[in-house]
Amino acid sequence: MASLPAYLHTKLNPSSSFFFFFFFFFFFFFFFFFFFFFFFFFFFFFFFFFFYFNFNFFFYFNFFWHQGGTCQQRKLGRRGVVGNGRLFPD
Repeated sequence: MASLPAYLHTKLNPSSSFFFFFFFFFFFFFFFFFFFFFFFFFFFFFFFFFFYFNFNFFFYFNFFWHQGGTCQQRKLGRRGVVGNGRLFPD
């Protein structure tokens, strides 16, 4: 194990031809590998929960979106305004 830094120095110094193999392999391959797999699993779980809880998502989104209205909607002619927010106005 004491010769491992010397071994890596012979392999990873820029003057060595084997440096480019380590550079392109470990940098580009693992960089894009983990990057694309991160986005793959992110979008996979996003669309999975989006379609699995589709009804609940749109129910709560519709509820909080219509609750976010102000009295400005009443001035613009919005119907069905309850209180200060719009609750399923049209």
